[in-house]
Amino acid sequence: MHPPQPEMSNNVQKYDKKVYLRVSEAQRCRVNSTMVLPLYSPDMMHKPVAVFELVQSGKDCPFSMILSKLRKCLEVVGFSLRWGESPECWRKLLGID
Repeated sequence: MHPPQPEMSNNVQKYDKKVYLRVSEAQRCRVNSTMVLPLYSPDMMHKPVAVFELVQSGKDCPFSMILSKLRKCLEVVGFSLRWGESPECWRKLLGID
């Protein structure tokens, strides 16, 4: 079984309900961008202990800036995003060359 993967989208408005279960709520609340990340603690690195979810009405969510700040904040309290600790993984996730 693979660990949960981060999910990000700049436009959930057009998703099918089979793909994004809360599409009706997103449309009603004018949510476009979403980011969902599993969070890990040092003693539970094999499975997430929490999930961080960000929703935004804009379509141009600054994911890379948010991830950078979130990672720094999590380090202070001993948590991590675990997935893709290498910069290459995050660049691939964010679509940055």
